[in-house]
Amino acid sequence: MSYCHYHPLSPASHHCTHCDQDFCPTCLNESKTNKNPTCMICERETESLGVQSDVVPFWRRIDQSFRYPLSKQSLSFIVVVSMAMAAASFLFVPLMIGLYLLTSGVMFKYCFNCLSETAMGNMQAPNVTSAYEGGVLLVFKILFVLVLLLVAVATAGTLLGAGFASFLGFFVIVSIPAMIILYAMTESLAEALNPLKIIALISSIGMPYGLILALMMVMLGSVDLLSQIIGYEGSFVSMALQSAISNFYSVVMFHLMGYMIFQYQAKLGYTAESLTNEPKSIRSDKEKCLAHIKLLTKKGELTKVARLYEQALKSHPGDKELNESCFQLSLARVPKTPNQASLVFDRYLKHLTQSGQNDKLAISFKRASLACKHYLPTDPNLRFELARSNFDKGNFKLTVKLLKDLHKSSPHFIRLIDEYELLVKAILEVPELENKAPLVEEFLNKLKRRRAAENAKKSKPFESKELETPTQLSRQTKPAINQSKEETGLNKLPPIEFN
Repeated sequence: MSYCHYHPLSPASHHCTHCDQDFCPTCLNESKTNKNPTCMICERETESLGVQSDVVPFWRRIDQSFRYPLSKQSLSFIVVVSMAMAAASFLFVPLMIGLYLLTSGVMFKYCFNCLSETAMGNMQAPNVTSAYEGGVLLVFKILFVLVLLLVAVATAGTLLGAGFASFLGFFVIVSIPAMIILYAMTESLAEALNPLKIIALISSIGMPYGLILALMMVMLGSVDLLSQIIGYEGSFVSMALQSAISNFYSVVMFHLMGYMIFQYQAKLGYTAESLTNEPKSIRSDKEKCLAHIKLLTKKGELTKVARLYEQALKSHPGDKELNESCFQLSLARVPKTPNQASLVFDRYLKHLTQSGQNDKLAISFKRASLACKHYLPTDPNLRFELARSNFDKGNFKLTVKLLKDLHKSSPHFIRLIDEYELLVKAILEVPELENKAPLVEEFLNKLKRRRAAENAKKSKPFESKELETPTQLSRQTKPAINQSKEETGLNKLPPIEFN
C-alpha cells in the first residue's frame, strides 16, 4: 500500500505521472466532469491506484475482526444456533441429524454471507435473516467436498504411497482458506477445487496468506483448549459453550477471509462493486482552496500561497478561517515596509471590527507591530478602534502612539473630538507625558468650540442668496478649510514623544 507524499500517514488513492508522486484525496482537485481528479501541483489528470490502495492491511485490524460479531443481533444468533446444536445431541438419531444439518447450514450460510459482505467493503455484520435460505444445500456441498478430498488422499496413498498421501493431505489443509475464498468469489466447486487456481491465489496474496492460515490453526487449537477447560463432558451447558466458541471463531475467520479478498481484489481480479458505485464527494471551492494552500505551504511556495489567499478572500471576504490563516501567513512573511504592512494587516484588523471580534484587536495589532516595527493602520476609523481597544486593556502608551498623529494624517476625521478626549485620558495615565495633557486639552476645547459654532450656524433659518458659480464656491471653501485648521490648532499641536 502506498501513502500520500504530503500526508505520510494517509493512504494514497491516485498517482500523478507528471509529478511522479502518490496523493491522497485531500491533495487532489476532484470534479464532477473528470473521471479522475487532477493534481493540485501540475493540474494534470491523475491515475487511480485502485480501491485496495487505501485499505488497511488485515493484520493491522485483527483486533477489530474479533469485535465484528459483537453486535446484539449476531451474538443472539450465535447463542441460539449453538444451543440448538447442543440440544441436537440429546435427540433421537434421525432428529439429531436433521437438526444438526439445519443448524450447521444456517451457521455456514451466515459465515459465507459475512465473507461476501466484507469482500464488498461492508465492515458491519450482515442481517441474520439472510442465513435462513440455502443453508442446508451449502452443508451438503461442504460434505461432498470433504468426502471427495478424503477419497483423493486415500486413493493417493493406495496408488502412490504414504509419502505422497501425506504431502497431498498437507496441501489440502493449507488450501482450505483458498478454497473457501475461491468458492465465495466464483460460487463454483470446480473453481474452488482447481489446484492451479489455488496455487495462483496463494502466490498472489503471498506471505499474508500464511498469517491467516496460522490464525485458523490457533483458533482451532484454542477451541479444543477451551473445551478442556470448560469440562462437564456430555452436559448441555458444556456442549453449548463449545459450539458458541466455535461459531464465534468461524464468523471471525470468514470475516478475515472476506477482508483478504477486499484487500487484494486487484491481484485476485475481483471488484468491490458497492464501492465503485458510491457517488463522488465534491468539496466546496473554499475547502479545495484551503487544501491547496496547505499543500503549497508544505512545499514552501509561500508566494503562491499568498496569491491563493488573495483570490479566496475576494470570493469570501468575511470568512473567519480564511482571514485568520492569511493573517498567520502575513506574520510569517514579514512585509518590508509599513505601507506593505498596511495593505496586509489593515484588512485583517478591519475584518475583526466588522465581524464583532473587537476583543482580538489589541493582541492582533501587537503581533502585527512585532512583525513590522513601524506599522500603523492608514484608516482613521481603524486606528481609533484599535486605540480604544488598547486603552480598555491598559496599553496607554500604545493608545497614544495610535492617536498622536491622527490629526495630521486625517484632519477632517469626523471623530476628532472623540480622538482628542481618548488621547487626553491616555496621556494622563503615562507619567512622563502628563505635562502634555494641558496642551492637548486646550486643542480639544478649541475644536469643541469650533464644532459648536458650526452646528449653531447650520441650525439658523436658511437665507436665500443669489446662486454662485462652482468656481466662486471653490475659492470660498479653501480659505475656510485653512481657517478651520488654524482655529482648532491642528497645525500647531506639538509632537508627543516618549521612549
